[in-house]
Parts: sequence; C-alpha cells; structure tokens
Amino acid sequence: MASAGRDEMLATFQQVTGWNDVEVCNLCLNAHAWDLDAAVGAALSFPGEAEAAVTYRMAQNSGGAQRAGARNERQEEADDTYHEHPPRRGWFHNMTGVPLLRVVSLGMLGGGREGYNRPGSEAQRFADSFALEHGDCHPTPQTVKFSEALANARRQFKFLVVYIHSPHHQDTPEFLRETLCTPVMKEFIDENFLFWMGSIINPEGYSVSVRVRACGFPYIAVMTTATEDGSPYPTVCDANEGLASKEAMMRWFTQILENQGPELVAQRADQEQRDMDRRIREEQEEAFREGLLQDQLREQQREEQERREREERERVEREE
Repeated sequence: MASAGRDEMLATFQQVTGWNDVEVCNLCLNAHAWDLDAAVGAALSFPGEAEAAVTYRMAQNSGGAQRAGARNERQEEADDTYHEHPPRRGWFHNMTGVPLLRVVSLGMLGGGREGYNRPGSEAQRFADSFALEHGDCHPTPQTVKFSEALANARRQFKFLVVYIHSPHHQDTPEFLRETLCTPVMKEFIDENFLFWMGSIINPEGYSVSVRVRACGFPYIAVMTTATEDGSPYPTVCDANEGLASKEAMMRWFTQILENQGPELVAQRADQEQRDMDRRIREEQEEAFREGLLQDQLREQQREEQERREREERERVEREE
C-alpha cells in the first residue's frame, strides 16, 4: 500500500507542477518527506523544472536526498495507514476547501489528464467551463496565458483585472452571483480594463495565485506593468480578498482608475508622441529617398539627352 500511496502522490505532484522528469519529482518529494503540500509549494517556487533539477540533484550528490530517504523509511508505517488516518489539512486544503489529492482523484485539476490534454489553452478551457456553469454574463476574459494577457494590457495601456477562482470556497457562489457575474460589472470591466481569470485547481491558475500571493478568496487583483532600469515587470496595484458587493467593487475599481489611471494616460501619451515622432522621421526619410530618386532620374535623363545630341553631331559630321 505504501508504494501505491506514493505512486498516487507522484502522479498528483506531476499533474500540479507540470514536471515530467520522474527522478526529479521523486527527489523533490523525498526532500520534503513525501509531504505533498510542502513539495508542491517548493516546486512552484522554482523558475522551472530545469533549475529544480540542478538543486535537487546537487542535494542528492551531497547526501541530502539520502538523508531524506532515511527519514522516509521511518514513515513507511504511516504511509501504510494513509487512507485510514489522513494527514492534517495543508495549504491547498485550507485555501480552497478541498484536499489536493481529492482534487486530482476527482479529475478536477485541469479536467484530469485527459481533460487537460484537450485542444486549446488552459485559459480557454477554463473560460468555456466557467461559462457553462455560471453563464455568459461575466467580464470578457483574455483566453491566453497570463503573461500574454499582461502583455496585451501593457500594449493597450490598460490595467489587467485578475480573478482567481476557488470553486470550493464557501463565498464563491455568492460572489459570482451577486458581484462578478452581473451586467453592470461586466460592462464596467469590459469598458475600462482587460480581464483574465484562472482556477486555483488548474496549474496556471494556481501558479498565478502563488505569484500574486493570494491568501483569501474570492480573490481579485488589479495589475499593471511597471518599468525599472528600462525593464518591464508586472506589479499588483491593489487586491481584494474575500466577499464584496458589486457596489463596493465598483468603488474600489473607480478609485484605482482615479489614483493610478493618470500614469497609464501619461504612458499612452508618451507612446503616442514617440509613434508620431517615428512616423514623422519615416515620412522625412521617405521624402528624402523619393527626392534622391527623382534627382537620379533627372541626371540619367540629362546624360541620355547629351548622349543623343553627341551621337547626332557625330552622324552629321560623318555625312559631311
């Protein structure tokens, strides 16, 4: 039973993190004494699987993984009784109201392996399932990766509203029914923002929740792209965690637009000025090239005329 329990945790770990290297997955789980919550949290803190592989293989070579393995041997008896005596609630269970293993066993994480492999992006699949369950009356989502949604907002000089969906949280149904999925909220957000949403039980949705440090649900953040030393980076302007009425959310959104919107307006004006300056330079360069071409054409015509006149004089001289 111990082996079966660990196989299940390994499959869950891979599904949540998206890691494919079984050896690295085992090293990570071993390093965290097969505490699935701790291992997943650690894995998602790495920029990617390759960086994690270097870290855990170095730990293995230095004996860290072996020491963790020794600890794990002492836990085999606990593993054998895992289903009879479930572990204490972890971070995922506390936040979403459902155990991580239960989520995967029900096929909810990304729709299960088969569901997750369906065509289309995760954002598109989630938007489709969200519309089926809650209707079409909600802000129009960007059905692209989170990073692409941020880039779209940056190009359009708009704030990005990010909604992290926790389907099993007790306040989610009321928040959707009374606040987010209402005509006034849909119209307001569609007119003033770009909107992206993801589910806490999907890989990218969970990853974004970690990135924005979501601690309470329902969770909505307003994000923008700041610039430091010439490099853009995403930043959270403000976030709302917990149940809120549509009136309170409208006031909150309006305050953000009034307080931080002028910066986006200034950025748009700067970009428009740069675009105008570029167009003027391009027009001037085009006019210069056209003028140069005309000068070259006139010079060719003059030379051709001189050549004809010279040939005519030579012909006349020969006839005389």
